[in-house]
Amino acid sequence: MAVDPDSLTDPKLIRNLLNNAERLGHPDLVLKCQVRLAKLEGAKYATALEREFWAAVVAAEELATQKNGRTTRLARTRQKVGRVGIKKCLEDWAFQKGKTQGFEILVDGGHPELTGEAIVVRHAAEFSKAVVDAARQTLIDHGIDPSKI
Repeated sequence: MAVDPDSLTDPKLIRNLLNNAERLGHPDLVLKCQVRLAKLEGAKYATALEREFWAAVVAAEELATQKNGRTTRLARTRQKVGRVGIKKCLEDWAFQKGKTQGFEILVDGGHPELTGEAIVVRHAAEFSKAVVDAARQTLIDHGIDPSKI
């Protein structure tokens, strides 16, 4: 029986499990490892919004790394957060026409609940109605039911 990634707290062990699962052809376990790595990264932050945001960034990076076969970071996202902060970054994504790179990676990877738009919808009280409506509409436009995220 395989080790449950949710029982691990050491990212090195989780990455080792991920690599072995990938090599042995266990995509479900690979996905669980990616999500666990993202959650561990997010746990470092104080607010739920920050935790969810960084978990989403790390999950998108893990999915992109797997797809590209090499370490891939969302450098532009990280730089933008450094310049304007998480909340402004999420607001800008909500109003952006089309899909962001992270949105596409997360949706294609089977994790629409981790998109910035989904985070905005879940934390609606922290954003203006216009931002929440735009985020909700983006999800709907891409076939994602906001009530199920």
